[in-house]
Amino acid sequence: MLFSEPLLIVVPPKHRFARSKKLALKALADEPLILMKPGHGYRKIVVDAMTRAGIQPRVVHETGEIDTVQALVRPSMGVSLVPEDDNAFWPGLHLNTSAYSIAYGAYRIAR
Repeated sequence: MLFSEPLLIVVPPKHRFARSKKLALKALADEPLILMKPGHGYRKIVVDAMTRAGIQPRVVHETGEIDTVQALVRPSMGVSLVPEDDNAFWPGLHLNTSAYSIAYGAYRIAR
């Protein structure tokens, strides 16, 4: 493993999780998810993390553009997960720390 980075759960400001500081991925079990399209490396990381947490992701929107993910999360069409390093790209949205980290180099989720 080269390094690890926390996953952040991105929700709109009025979402029920917006006031939470830290969430387990299991909290997303019934949430509609907005993810990158299949084949995107980041999507694989998120789906693998959720699978390891015992969750079947409920993907409602897929896109090839991160800007579209933001545009869909903002009006409460779903939630998403992003690496902590990307948090500057989510103005106006609430970011919650999850209990998982991305382990770069190994593409697995570290606890």
